[in-house]
Amino acid sequence: PGDAFVAALVRLGPLDALALTLDVAGERRQAASVADMVVSPETLLGSIGRRYQMPPGSLVLFGTPPGTAHDRGEGWLRDGEDVVARVGRSVELRCVVTPEGH
Repeated sequence: PGDAFVAALVRLGPLDALALTLDVAGERRQAASVADMVVSPETLLGSIGRRYQMPPGSLVLFGTPPGTAHDRGEGWLRDGEDVVARVGRSVELRCVVTPEGH
């Protein structure tokens, strides 16, 4: 699934023109543009790549500039919650929160 996600991102065009959203249990928790990030994805990936091996298909998810839901008093992710991350209008990554080790 990671390779398909990355391939879809490449087709979307310039990274700084993309919108990022994150929905948790159907509620919009984050929404911003890549251009609003304090540090560019290229810079972040370069820094991570110098410290850790990232094989092809690796995914690195970044938060949006406004901060985290926890910072706004909305709490941590809970077991069983649906999490949907979107980049632009056509790339979606969906998962369900599970306890660590399961």
